[in-house]
Amino acid sequence: MEGFGGGNDGPMHVGQLVHFNLGPPGWNDPPVPPVGEIGSHAGDVDPENLTCSVADIAANRPELTSVVIGHEESVDFVKQNDFVKQNDTRLLVVSTVSDWERAGRAISKNTTLKHLYFIDLEGGPDAYADGTSDHYVFKVTQGVLDSMSLETICFNNCDVACCLEFFSRFLRYRSQSPSRRQRDIGGLEKFKGLGLTDCDLTPHLLSVIANSLLTFNTLEAFELFSVEEEDEQDYGSPKDEDMSVVLESLVKKHKLECLALEGIKLGPKSLGHVKSMLKRKGSRLEALKLVRCDIDDKAFKIISADLVSNKRIQALDLSGNELGAVSREGIESLLRRSKTLKNLSAEFCLSEYLRASEAEDLAESLSCSKSLEILYLQTKTSHLGWQCLGNYFGNADCSLKDLQLSDCNLLSADLRVLASAIGSNPKLETLSLEGNPHLTDEDWTVFADRVLQSPVSKIKDLQLIASFSEESISSIILSLRRNKTLKSLKIEYDDDPDEDEHQPAFTDRHWEELDKVLSDRTGIMETYHSNHRLVSVSDGGNPPQNSKDLLSINAEGNDFLVARTKIIGNHFLGPAVSIKPLLNVALTALPQVVSWIGCRFRKNVTSETALREYGVDRNLMYEFVRNSPFFIEHGGDGMSAEVPPPESKKQKTGDVR
Repeated sequence: MEGFGGGNDGPMHVGQLVHFNLGPPGWNDPPVPPVGEIGSHAGDVDPENLTCSVADIAANRPELTSVVIGHEESVDFVKQNDFVKQNDTRLLVVSTVSDWERAGRAISKNTTLKHLYFIDLEGGPDAYADGTSDHYVFKVTQGVLDSMSLETICFNNCDVACCLEFFSRFLRYRSQSPSRRQRDIGGLEKFKGLGLTDCDLTPHLLSVIANSLLTFNTLEAFELFSVEEEDEQDYGSPKDEDMSVVLESLVKKHKLECLALEGIKLGPKSLGHVKSMLKRKGSRLEALKLVRCDIDDKAFKIISADLVSNKRIQALDLSGNELGAVSREGIESLLRRSKTLKNLSAEFCLSEYLRASEAEDLAESLSCSKSLEILYLQTKTSHLGWQCLGNYFGNADCSLKDLQLSDCNLLSADLRVLASAIGSNPKLETLSLEGNPHLTDEDWTVFADRVLQSPVSKIKDLQLIASFSEESISSIILSLRRNKTLKSLKIEYDDDPDEDEHQPAFTDRHWEELDKVLSDRTGIMETYHSNHRLVSVSDGGNPPQNSKDLLSINAEGNDFLVARTKIIGNHFLGPAVSIKPLLNVALTALPQVVSWIGCRFRKNVTSETALREYGVDRNLMYEFVRNSPFFIEHGGDGMSAEVPPPESKKQKTGDVR
């Protein structure tokens, strides 16, 4: 695809140039964005920037607060998780016994490390090529236990033997009296969070974990995700009596603020302990996540009353459970009474449609909640039901900032009602629609027109997953031309919901259309009115380089600088492009011209590379000065002389002795 430098316009009006230059104070010196924001969406992540060494940990680098310990293949896990951007997480690759020992010593002396993740660790004598066992693998354990700064420890996809080794040592160490510990100031006294995700949970491991939890009172967050059963060797979900031992220990943790369980079947005994956490006087529990926990109406009834009466709960996630009428009524009661609930995820009546009257009751309950900001809803209802919910989404009093509707089986009329409502909501910033196979090209065109071109809508992050046609994707892309709010767009082609991987949604034609939306080369005003806000586009594939460069230029974060870069690159550079439009200005506009051409750019690798490729550098200023009638170099005899190029001047100056 063709880059910058094509096309030629006639003389530019002074009013246009002044209009380009006007901006808020400090427009010429844009603020530096957070670390990792520039170019992190548009380009690929460099694996070398995601690693650290034992020496880095030992050096107490203040920016190194989160570390993943694993193998070289673990870099994919680091790339795909949110804590990479949030905590600037780095990967420490260990492969030998000495690596583990050195890492343990470094962690024990470090005072800045707060979050530690163990990824893909295997136990047993065959775990490593050199025959090391889980005992040697956790040479690092003593260093972790002596840590003075660690707050969070998480195990992901780790072998049972490794987890047992760690928690057994942990229990023995914490059971000692403080005088017998190696470090009175260590001992994980700041420990606040523990997580096991995608790990096999055996009864013995759960028992050891439960006993370990009893040894300190600082725990604020506990996360436990069971692996899905794939073969006979998997341990599957823990039994109710085994899980209840862990939850009984957590009941005694009065500082617990977050409990997250996934893929664990909770029986009456386990849910009774959850009820106790909610009911306890002075409970600090703010986030409760019970995903795929086999909760039906009968099970939900155990915790319903205390959940509604709890005055601190802020986040509730009940996704993946068979919630019926009783559960829905309990959640509606929570919405009407709670003044703290901000985040709700639920699936209602998946086996049958929600009646219109029930959808109306749900919408009224949602309207009563003035604190709700995030809603992930999975349900099916009639067109009248979606009208009731749409009235809530479009209401001026709606407090939602993030809305996700998954597998709702929307029809054409349903989407149009929702699009009109969402397009009139000025507070909604994030929208996700997934799993609606009956929508047509015309439906997506109407959606794009009512949402993406709405002057009221403030959507910044849009995620659409469906079986799109090429025309549907084109209509969405073209609607972004004058959009001033959207920063992130994710469009994925999903023709088979049972498959994890799908083909990229964009064709070459779509990327060309996006490039024109980002930088229209037809004319100066067309370039100026191009989209300067979009910084991230994902289609499940790898974007062309030209699209990456344009997105990285948008990531500069200042519309005036971005527009200047594109205008100069499109209309004032290249062998066939004339600089005369910049010369046909009045003398009073000359300062604006010089400032506009010579403004400085922030130094960062992505933008500097793009600007260099597009030729936005000092050569433009030189061409302007050389051709301008306002800049004349005079000789000693008073006669005017042609301004030599910078290289000639430099060489001439060097010849003077």
